[in-house]
Amino acid sequence: MTLWTETSHSLPKEILCELTSIAVASHPYECVGLVVWRRRYWTVPLPAIASPRSVLVDPAVLIPTLYLLDHHSVCIVASFHSHPNGLERPSKLDDGFRLYGGSHILLVREHESFTPRTFIWSS
Repeated sequence: MTLWTETSHSLPKEILCELTSIAVASHPYECVGLVVWRRRYWTVPLPAIASPRSVLVDPAVLIPTLYLLDHHSVCIVASFHSHPNGLERPSKLDDGFRLYGGSHILLVREHESFTPRTFIWSS
């Protein structure tokens, strides 16, 4: 049973367009990253081991990144990743994204582009 609930977008359109561009550039592989806030929104794509069906961020990269964001008072507002296979909901393997930010942006492959869908974790 998944506890993801789809909700309306709260991020600016420009950020959603930037996330879509990242997914297109990464295709046919998944992409992953964070959306952060410090005086304005920023996208932080994360280097990852990716395939068309999975993505893994090395803890040796993720942990120092999270530390630096916290150290510089940068707030994580959302995580994001893509589903180039067109799956429209987070999978069971995506449950770990609930730990990063208040929402998760899933970039779903549709035709020649990606559509951002926003989910929140319901506990």
